[in-house]
Amino acid sequence: DPPTSCPACPLLLKCPECKTATSCPICPTVPPSCAPLQVGVPSQEKVTAIPGSTEKTSENMEEGVQGLGLRNPEGVLEGLTLNGAAKNLFSQFKAPAALMITFGSIAMSDFVLNWVAHVKRLNLKHSELLVAALDQSLLELCQSEGLPAVVLASQGGLMTHTDYFRADEKKFVRMGEMKLDLLRPLLQAGYHVVISDADVVFISDPWPYLLPGLSKDKEFQYRVWSMVRADVLTTTDCIDEEEDTEGRHWIMNKEFNTGVLFFRGTEGSLAVIDRWKDRIVAEQGQGLYINDQAVFNRAFHRPLSDALALAAPPDLAPPRKQLVHDYWDNVNMRKVYKMKDVPDVPPNTTIGVLPMVEFLNGHSYFVAKLHEKYNVQAVALHATYQFGDAPQYSFGKRERLRRAGLWLVDDEEYFSPGGLLVIKGQLLEGFVPSKLSAEGPEDGGVQVHLESDALQRRRLMDALALAITLNRTLVLPPFQCFCDRYWWLLHACRMPGAERMIVPFECPFDHIFEPGRWYQARLPFRVPGFLEDPQRVKEPSETRVVLPNTCFCSPVEGPDCEAQQWRRLNGSVAPLKPWEEKVRNAKVLEVNVADLTSFCFSMEEPVQSRLRAAFSMKTGFCAKERNKIPVNWKPELMPLNCSWGYELPDSLSEDFVMKRKHNIYQKISHSLRN
Repeated sequence: DPPTSCPACPLLLKCPECKTATSCPICPTVPPSCAPLQVGVPSQEKVTAIPGSTEKTSENMEEGVQGLGLRNPEGVLEGLTLNGAAKNLFSQFKAPAALMITFGSIAMSDFVLNWVAHVKRLNLKHSELLVAALDQSLLELCQSEGLPAVVLASQGGLMTHTDYFRADEKKFVRMGEMKLDLLRPLLQAGYHVVISDADVVFISDPWPYLLPGLSKDKEFQYRVWSMVRADVLTTTDCIDEEEDTEGRHWIMNKEFNTGVLFFRGTEGSLAVIDRWKDRIVAEQGQGLYINDQAVFNRAFHRPLSDALALAAPPDLAPPRKQLVHDYWDNVNMRKVYKMKDVPDVPPNTTIGVLPMVEFLNGHSYFVAKLHEKYNVQAVALHATYQFGDAPQYSFGKRERLRRAGLWLVDDEEYFSPGGLLVIKGQLLEGFVPSKLSAEGPEDGGVQVHLESDALQRRRLMDALALAITLNRTLVLPPFQCFCDRYWWLLHACRMPGAERMIVPFECPFDHIFEPGRWYQARLPFRVPGFLEDPQRVKEPSETRVVLPNTCFCSPVEGPDCEAQQWRRLNGSVAPLKPWEEKVRNAKVLEVNVADLTSFCFSMEEPVQSRLRAAFSMKTGFCAKERNKIPVNWKPELMPLNCSWGYELPDSLSEDFVMKRKHNIYQKISHSLRN
């Protein structure tokens, strides 16, 4: 008789054929009469080669691509609607094998294509990609791009709504259900699946964290030994790296983020999928906040006493504690947890959280920059914690990815904007706050943040006005912030959990502006770092010229001199003086930051209106230091004590320009008298 349990570990794994034989990933006791349920057990069986590769076999993946081992995966997949490229993929790419999947509608097609570009750039040897299309337009786009695609549809068929789904709660919930309907047959067929939102970027290969045998590094193997054998792995919304330790349960007690999920092709994963969908359906209409992530958290957060760390082979040495950073307890391997007492889920099904400094959320990557702080290679980035969503498009996410050099789908027109204007120096140059404390005064540092913003916002509006005057595109400078942006109470001007973050920090565009308004106002700009973007082709004869400070507010040559000069420089008036011709023909024109507030050329009212619309921004900064919230707090009886930003700079009207000139002349006169 076959054994009924493994003497070396608590796992009991039933064979899908006879339901009695067992196979343990640590001590494989496999009865010869029955094919085992495979969960990462080494195998010498060849895996059918993937199209375009002669290397994707189990020999170089070792045990990393074992799954349920079902007899008829083709039959399981018959219910899926595949395009031609996907049919070709599945005809040659047999289970057990690994898939990377994203999904979206035509409104998110840019993000889908960016996701695809990054996955392709990794040139992975052990997985293939698949796009799940929510509407006909994205399906057709995938077909034209030669991308394997599957229809992500409910019983009502493809969605016809082409706006950004995040803005429609009902459609967003429905999309979550459809995603699970796709996952089930793939897992049942024996595939291992990474499924991620389209606003995820894979910067390096994630599979060594998910499947056994893909890394030769002994220390790394030890660290992930339990993780690469878990049924389900998720990511986190946590931003406090000190939570990602052995003593704090590897972030298991924090919010799961389902934007990046891994499912091993096991019975446990199938049960999780079924339980998750049942809860989504059951909770609709109960008054709860419903989306697939919220339901996942309510369904699968379990007691933290059920941690499981599988025994590693003796030849794997524990990593050195200082290998990564001070906050990770790398002496112990990263644990996963049993889903004990989850209805309809086998009790030995395991779940874990991927390391947060390598699988980063939007705050950890773009604001706190934890991967840079600890000199760790980022694996994946999920563009969460951002504020730039509009009903039609996620402008904030795109601008963040552009700034990080991770947006790979801009066309030639974006990188060929004509003449450029660059600010030379820091926007905060010369800034002296009225008060500043490292720990934060009674407002947590909000006042310093608002003062610094006023100076930077003033200079930036002047720079844009100058760019418009000269028919150039402004390359935005980095914007510095002393305060995080958050929808609740800030502590020391940081989001709770990020108190160790150093200020000032380079803040994302959507922290201080509404990016969509800038596009609606048709402002000529590019993100910080545009000149260094490797996608931009630098012209061999590209010239850089500094705009002389004699161009600004001269009290000597008369009131009309400056206006005539700007008209010559933008090409509307001729002839040009020799130095003016040099300035006008420069590909990159630099302006000293200190000269910007001496720009004395009034803008026409339509331009002023565009600038006001783009620079208008209202957001609250509610300091924990000022607000003591009681247990029975009622906001209508005890409103929060908050500061509000941001101050809108005066537009460059004729009256404002005259006042500016007057102030400049007074300073010059005062200087001459002294």
